[in-house]
Amino acid sequence: MTPEELKPHIIEIFQRNRQTPNADYDESRFLDYLLTAPASKNNIRNSFKGVKRFHQFIDEVELKYGICFSTADLDRFYSLEQFTKKL
Repeated sequence: MTPEELKPHIIEIFQRNRQTPNADYDESRFLDYLLTAPASKNNIRNSFKGVKRFHQFIDEVELKYGICFSTADLDRFYSLEQFTKKL
């Protein structure tokens, strides 16, 4: 699959794991928007709620696509475009 083909599937998973599905978000830092009040830039993992939602999202992506992200990958803050390219 190309990144363009993956994008709608990733957005669907993202919306399912958000605290407020279908709210507006910034694609350049979409992971911060897993929380209702978006985390400050690249700080989604600074709260228990943020860590929980982040790992739920990553786990669902890994299971759906049969992949396993490395620890280094999990430490990066991807934009939606970068994330789909990495996948």
